[in-house]
Amino acid sequence: MNGGKDFCHWSPDDTNGGTVTASTSGSARCGAAIGGGAGGDGLVTINGGRVNATSSMNKLPQADSSSGAAIGGGYHFSTVGVDGGGSRRGNGTVTITGGRVSATNQSSFMPAVGGRISSVSVRGVVVLAKNDDGGAVFGGSPQFENAIVFSNLAGRVYGHVELIENITLTRAKTLHIPYGASLTGIGKVSTIMDTAPFTTENLTEDMIQVPANLGTNMTEEEIAASLTIQNPTICGATCTVTGWSDPVVAKKDGTDSTYTATYTLNSDTNVTVTKHSCESDSCRWLSF
Repeated sequence: MNGGKDFCHWSPDDTNGGTVTASTSGSARCGAAIGGGAGGDGLVTINGGRVNATSSMNKLPQADSSSGAAIGGGYHFSTVGVDGGGSRRGNGTVTITGGRVSATNQSSFMPAVGGRISSVSVRGVVVLAKNDDGGAVFGGSPQFENAIVFSNLAGRVYGHVELIENITLTRAKTLHIPYGASLTGIGKVSTIMDTAPFTTENLTEDMIQVPANLGTNMTEEEIAASLTIQNPTICGATCTVTGWSDPVVAKKDGTDSTYTATYTLNSDTNVTVTKHSCESDSCRWLSF
């Protein structure tokens, strides 16, 4: 649904399933694409379906032209204002559960999702949100649970997500799975550039690979340098393990040739993964 200068937003109490497309044309007194009217507060609940919301800048040469959030609060400008500088920015309370939501704002006055004072909750959904003018993407301190959230094309998995549709990544559009989060499901992740836009901090002992020609005359530093990580396949795509220190190899106490290799997570030094060498003489240097 597209609006004009005087009425330029769609304001549902709830959006349940289906496909919704809403946009603003931009003006000095313009509401959110979905949410509050001009300068008004937006209370938006989205339950599933596909939602595409775009808040556009005014094409007229007005210095005060802007728009409200894509989803959330509206924006208003006048010669006398209550929010400083003759403007009024509405608050935004946005709850998104399930589905796929795209929200784009072309103005720095308001976030893509939220408002002047924001309460944003995202759960069990794929959200693609961006602000093309350098402003905030999400207002306030958003809460993300079991969701994939792209903020200005930088994607992150929050919690445990079951992907049911395909996602394509580019050099600019990336997806990261932090330590402890997970991505499973029938959906596929694909990349169209020869880069590493799909990464994870989840490292397990079985991913640590030891060369078969490891020799007993090698130093601990040489052993460490020979170890590699086998990147896992997640949702049909190779996911590059990142965020870990180089391994530290040490001889196990009380042994002559039994070693451990320990990796430490850079973002949390309390998290380590250790691979132990085989205790048997027959496989000690084949299965580190």
